[in-house]
Amino acid sequence: MTFTEYLNQPDPLYMPNVIITESDCDTVFTNVKGDISISLTINGKRYYYVTDTYNRLWTIDSDGNKKSRSCFSFQRTH
Repeated sequence: MTFTEYLNQPDPLYMPNVIITESDCDTVFTNVKGDISISLTINGKRYYYVTDTYNRLWTIDSDGNKKSRSCFSFQRTH
């Protein structure tokens, strides 16, 4: 499922597999640990994530550490 499909679900699924691309993101950068950090705006609120070695996105705590697995996976577009 794309990010646009995810946002437009009439009956939201629990933990669908959603592919996020760079064009979906507000920001994308590689942090000092080598993980990719991403911010997304969903329904007017900004959320922050970090990738794991499989490009799955995790929410982060106030220190930037992985907290909870999300339904999103990141795919570079270049």
